[in-house]
Amino acid sequence: IELFAGFASFDDPALQTAIDQRNEFPLLTRLTKENEYLGVYLSGHPVTQYYQLGQQLHATKIDDLYPNSEATIIVLTNHVKTIYTKREHREMAFVNGTDETGAVDITVFPKQYQQFKEQLETNKILIVRGRVEYREGRGLQLVANQLQDVKKVQQQAIELAKEGYYVVIVGKAEHPEVIAIKANAQQFSDKVIVASDINQLEPFAQKLKSHKKIGVVVQTTQMLSTLNEIITYLTPLSKELKIANTICQSTSMRQSEAIELAKQSDLMIVVGSKKSANTTHLAEILRNTASTIHIETDAELEAYNELIEKSQKISITAGASTPQNVIDKVIENIQRKGE
Repeated sequence: IELFAGFASFDDPALQTAIDQRNEFPLLTRLTKENEYLGVYLSGHPVTQYYQLGQQLHATKIDDLYPNSEATIIVLTNHVKTIYTKREHREMAFVNGTDETGAVDITVFPKQYQQFKEQLETNKILIVRGRVEYREGRGLQLVANQLQDVKKVQQQAIELAKEGYYVVIVGKAEHPEVIAIKANAQQFSDKVIVASDINQLEPFAQKLKSHKKIGVVVQTTQMLSTLNEIITYLTPLSKELKIANTICQSTSMRQSEAIELAKQSDLMIVVGSKKSANTTHLAEILRNTASTIHIETDAELEAYNELIEKSQKISITAGASTPQNVIDKVIENIQRKGE
């Protein structure tokens, strides 16, 4: 006896369920939707994918932050609140960011807000550098000096690689940002090189010329003059040259202002970490215009007493992440020397 005689076979195409094949969401999109609908990150916290970059930047986990210290953190922005200051009616922001260990409030004062406001959006992965402070009733917070969108330059390099361009990354090969850009672009093309000047491009001149399509991305703290020199060199080698100028706007502004100051000075003093790419580049630029020394603290001024005494007009500038109290001590030291 056949129980199902006369019925269509299960192999009948009419009974087959049509499955609509969809590409998987990108990781950050998937994680954002998981948290939005379920309240948890099932696939891990979005920041964990940047573990290696965090190691290279010596980034601190939120759970390890402590008061009165300088710190670099990598966070996912969960909430951004913009307000106006009462006295001067200038915009500033309060940002809540998280990593896999916890959450922290980030204060972005008006000066930094104007420099980095384009990056202050929710669901962005940011590198934030600043000072950790303790506020009564609010706990620890980070007062931001610098903010950087982790994916901005990387994504542009990836797009150039996908579109078949020979990717030229303008920057220093050992810099963590450049390492990350190169690694991401190389997932889609083996035609990726890094150069900080024309000399480093010359060995690749024939390959670049035969490829014809050249795409350029730039380390965010690079000098604008370096980018211009490399573009001038690449132009005759290419039939199609695509440039993504990703130099941080605040870096360009700081460079321009400092150069104008140097034109009016006998000596420029640059205050800031010698491990900071943008502060080191700032000093490099100024040496083309005036005598320039780069120091981290006022104690280092003793080595330059003779040069300081000979200088009639001394100007002081600093990297964006240099604490104000460090700058103030340098100014006080110079003033004492002039008495």
